[in-house]
Amino acid sequence: MTNYELLEKALENRSLRELETAIGVNHVQIQQSHSRKIGITPAMAAKLAELLGEDPIQAVMEAEEAKARKAGDRELFGRLKKKAALMAATSVLLVGVSAPQNQRILIDSPYHSAYQIKQYILC
Repeated sequence: MTNYELLEKALENRSLRELETAIGVNHVQIQQSHSRKIGITPAMAAKLAELLGEDPIQAVMEAEEAKARKAGDRELFGRLKKKAALMAATSVLLVGVSAPQNQRILIDSPYHSAYQIKQYILC
C-alpha cells in the first residue's frame, strides 16, 4: 500500500480534524498532502501506517524514496524498502514455525499484515 493509499484509507472514516488529532499532524498539511500539492513526510507516513496497523518502516522508506532528488538515492531507498519487506516476511515465517497452536490461527490469517503479527507477538 502506498503512502497516498494510506492517507486515503485514513480519511475514509475520519475528518481532517479527526486525523489531525489522531496522528498529530496539522490538518492543512494533511489536506495539501491529500491533494498532492506537497509530499507525505516520513514522520507523517510512519504515523499513518501505525494508525492503520501497517508497517511504518515501509512507509518511511517509501516517503524517503519519493523525496530523494538523486536517482542513486531513490534507488537506495527502493532497495532498503525491499529489504525491510523481506525481513518482515522472514520474521513472520520464523514466528509461525515456533508459535504455539493458538497463535498460528492469527499468523495463518490472510487479514493480518506482517507488522500486525509482529506487534501481537511482541506484546
